[in-house]
Amino acid sequence: MESITLTLKLTDKLIRKIKIPTERTSIIQDKIEPGLKLRISPTGRKHGLLKKI
Repeated sequence: MESITLTLKLTDKLIRKIKIPTERTSIIQDKIEPGLKLRISPTGRKHGLLKKI
């Protein structure tokens, strides 16, 4: 299955409050810092990703 991608301002509060996806992996791109992403799997595991630009 494809992942769901959103673009939001990543903050500590957002990361703590975000709901765990039920079927697909969610990827949240930071609105301010290009290359910064958060990936959340259906198991609840959260991974921070940083791509050098």
